[in-house]
Amino acid sequence: MDRLISMSVSDGELESSQVFIAVFFSLVNDRPIMQLTGEIDKTTFPSEEMRRHYVNFTEDGIAVKLLPVNMTIFDVDSTAANGTTVLLTRALDGQDEKICFNRTLSANLGIVRKSETWLNSTTLEVVLVGEAPLSAYKEVLLTFYYVNMKTENPATGVRAVFFTIFDAQGAASDPVTVDVTVQERNDEPIVDLGVGIGANDSILFMDGEEAGVEIVSHAHRLRLLLPDSPAISRISVQLKATGGELDAHEFVYVVGNLPASLVYRPSQDGKSLVLSGDAPTEVYIKALQCLRYINAENEPTTFVFVNNTVVAVSRMIVLNVVDSGLHGLPAATTTARVSVDIEMVNDNAPVVTVNLSPDDCHPNSVSKRSVSAPGFRWSWADQQHIEVYYDIMQCLLLIVFQTINFLFRN
Repeated sequence: MDRLISMSVSDGELESSQVFIAVFFSLVNDRPIMQLTGEIDKTTFPSEEMRRHYVNFTEDGIAVKLLPVNMTIFDVDSTAANGTTVLLTRALDGQDEKICFNRTLSANLGIVRKSETWLNSTTLEVVLVGEAPLSAYKEVLLTFYYVNMKTENPATGVRAVFFTIFDAQGAASDPVTVDVTVQERNDEPIVDLGVGIGANDSILFMDGEEAGVEIVSHAHRLRLLLPDSPAISRISVQLKATGGELDAHEFVYVVGNLPASLVYRPSQDGKSLVLSGDAPTEVYIKALQCLRYINAENEPTTFVFVNNTVVAVSRMIVLNVVDSGLHGLPAATTTARVSVDIEMVNDNAPVVTVNLSPDDCHPNSVSKRSVSAPGFRWSWADQQHIEVYYDIMQCLLLIVFQTINFLFRN
């Protein structure tokens, strides 16, 4: 609405004629404003810091959300927008770097992708269009993520992502900036026990084995690889049991001469050990080939009774391989496992002792007898079976003695 201003001058007695000034107003389409942080004040323009946000992306990590949930989009003379532009710059890994968003949600809100174009080798532009409320554009922008698909050694540094929104009359906001810092990651060591990367191995221990068995049964195919770190700092070896407890005389240990650069620290109970010292993979490969397992019990425990139920006792040797870190990043650890199968051996046949006297020839006599089986444990049912076999044998012996007695008498 235009304004009219009137003015006059008076000397105290006389007054001049009036002068009129006309003021004409022209309506201007104000630009929309995007603000990422700080208190909202629609009477002032947000500072550059209020229009900047920072996120970190780690090598081989998941996509990171670009905009904070408390971001605001407002326009003093409009409640709708007509489009938005997202610009990824300094993308040093080129098309391995992606800007993604929820296209299904966007389409449902009437906002569609117009284009996605690499303007040059390091700059990606994504354009969305469609007249929709500012709240709808905010909802869509909050689904934007950044990801770097280069899983090994991406170019580190800061990428800048710029967001600009347009109102229904085409006026553009000043862009807000999101700085994405791409960080390297110290990848875990790769362990192949000779059966494939990441696969668990198994070993067989025969009851009565005196020399122990190699923990790494495929030592000639053993591999240790370091994607990032220059060396391995330590390997810990731990013997564990499930379903029961380990036997007292069950150990993991080292035989032969370890490389001089490594320190060997066995636990007091012999159930674990640590090999330590920064060294290349080939040194630790030699050390792993020296590892042994033994169960020196007369009869290793292979099952226990729990609430009248037979529960198998299984063993697992856990190897934790720890590297020496990378450029101040923490050390990375990989775990490999070797299951231990124990095969029981029937050391000796049962020994049956029968003491017979001349009176044993009498049908009502009672002989002395004993049954034993060195190195073999049987259940009560097994004991009963042996007693039956004994009774049969005793009857046969009695028949033989009675026959001999009859022959001598006649």
